Amino acid sequence: MKKVNIDFENVLTMDMLIAADFVVRDGKEVSKTMKEWDRRWDINFQILFDDLINGTYQLSTAELRPRRTKGGKMRNIIVLHHRDNIVCEVITRILDPILTPTFVPNTYANIKGRGPQKCQDSIVRDLSKYKYPYFLKMDIEKYYESMDYDIMHSVIKRKDCGNLFLATIYKILEFFKHLPIGARHSPICGNAFLSELDRKILQDYKLSDYYRYCDDMVILHEDKKVLHTAKRDISNYLESNRKLNIKRTWVVRPVDAQGIEFLGSVIYTYKIRLRTSVKKRHEQRLAELNKKPASVAYEDGYMSALKSILMNRDTINLLIEWRGRYENVFERFERRQAARAAINACKERNERMAAQLQYNGEIADGLISRGYSV
Repeated sequence: MKKVNIDFENVLTMDMLIAADFVVRDGKEVSKTMKEWDRRWDINFQILFDDLINGTYQLSTAELRPRRTKGGKMRNIIVLHHRDNIVCEVITRILDPILTPTFVPNTYANIKGRGPQKCQDSIVRDLSKYKYPYFLKMDIEKYYESMDYDIMHSVIKRKDCGNLFLATIYKILEFFKHLPIGARHSPICGNAFLSELDRKILQDYKLSDYYRYCDDMVILHEDKKVLHTAKRDISNYLESNRKLNIKRTWVVRPVDAQGIEFLGSVIYTYKIRLRTSVKKRHEQRLAELNKKPASVAYEDGYMSALKSILMNRDTINLLIEWRGRYENVFERFERRQAARAAINACKERNERMAAQLQYNGEIADGLISRGYSV
């Protein structure tokens, strides 16, 4: 693998810090630490730049806040000072072009162009190769919280990064003792931590129908004995090389017995249905919106996302049911969609008319210049 030598002194610029600041703010409410930063933004940027270049950067205090995820699970989300969020975003920007090209195509989480839908499509495509397929489904116990920061540092160190860059990353890793949920550098580091396992499964174990989304893994095969062996080998590798453990909830089953519960879907060889917990969560939210409208931006964003989810699953009957039960919210969304479509059609018509008038004017000018009367 080709080594890359990078360091803050030859890649870090003030423009990179400012761009990271904009990304960190995008879609977020203005926090207390943002206000503190903005009071002396020009001085703060210069101090941060100097700290990174001189190797004197130190993290501020961080706060853990328990939050319920979309899946209903409670997670301790890290809340960093705005200054530290900028640094984590800069680290992500530097690592992304170095680490992401080394990830196998079977890795899907937090990679541009490789989201949940792409992963689901790959599974459905590969299921068609089997007559009676089995699947192995497993995930890692407390993945981010259990990650060893010394091993993580050694994974990045193999890329032959500069000393200042490595020292800054190590300060961040050592500060948390693991990968914190909610930090901007955690997704790419989480993928890098398991990239060696990805290659091992594909190249050494010869299991081509393998899919990983963060720490959730699915492997397809026609022989369940092969999958049991794979589970044992993967578990041994994680324990000895990554100090991680597979959850006891791992399963090896025929695909059409209960389906593969993965990424909010239950996947069979002949259909894809919405997972029960996901269905209930959407029903609860639709009932709330049906009773009391939210802002137009939120409602349209939510309904567009829901429409996309339903389009990629066998949910025609469910959509008809919801359309009747939550009539108010669906009608509001559809009216706004129709209005936008009418406005866009009017704009297109006006643009065509303007182009035609401009063309006719050019023809008339040409005729006049040749002495014709128009």
